[in-house]
Amino acid sequence: PENYRDNIVYAAKQLNKSNWKQALDHIFAIKMINKMHEFHNEQFRSTLILRVKEAALKAFLCRSARSYESFGVQSLCDLFALTKPQLLQIVNRLIIKGKLQAHMDLLSQFIVMDTERIQSNEAKELQ
Repeated sequence: PENYRDNIVYAAKQLNKSNWKQALDHIFAIKMINKMHEFHNEQFRSTLILRVKEAALKAFLCRSARSYESFGVQSLCDLFALTKPQLLQIVNRLIIKGKLQAHMDLLSQFIVMDTERIQSNEAKELQ
């Protein structure tokens, strides 16, 4: 990437692919951000990292909803380097807002996709 715009575009592309680490690398490579006083604040950096992970998780779940019946909570925590409470909070928010057609089976520690609701929503969109 030659300039900050290229870094932002590459970061967005990586987020769309759920590659949160590469997205952060592109964001942190922007010289302008490194010069910001707020960027050196640990709370700001940790919030930024969490939001990037959250965006990558959302992209992954929305993109993979049609392909998988369920996701293991622990495997998602490992994949996105999130704590279990952080992951459950993000997934709960997506389910409540109707952006993810799923339910959580906390007993077996899985996020189960509601394939019937996904298919009926797709059918409605085609009409």
